[in-house]
Amino acid sequence: MYLIVGLGNPGEEYKKTRHNAGFLFVEKMADRDVFSLDKKQGVEVLKTEGYILAKPQTFMNDSGRAVRKVMDFYKLGIGEVVVVHDDLDIAFGEYKIQKEKGPKVHNGLKSVEQCLGRTDFLEGKNRY
Repeated sequence: MYLIVGLGNPGEEYKKTRHNAGFLFVEKMADRDVFSLDKKQGVEVLKTEGYILAKPQTFMNDSGRAVRKVMDFYKLGIGEVVVVHDDLDIAFGEYKIQKEKGPKVHNGLKSVEQCLGRTDFLEGKNRY
């Protein structure tokens, strides 16, 4: 089971901003399925047969707290986590998958790294 986390900011005012590239990615994966809000974990979640999609509702700079809670709840290891986020270092419309090489500055990713105490999860970086 994989946990695919899209980083972003909750709220209508952020819906179509570059910071919500992670949210947009997991929403596209969900197709027409609906996320449910788990207030206890601070995340919107959609569990499917092969993976869990998550959108932390803690705002970008505190995303790690929600990621940690979801990992603990589903008893997932670091090798089962993929974090999708925006990255201004790549060209518009492109994406990159990497491990242990975050962007130069990304507060959401820093939060995830701090809360997990590790950097060896997969990153899906994209730019819309």
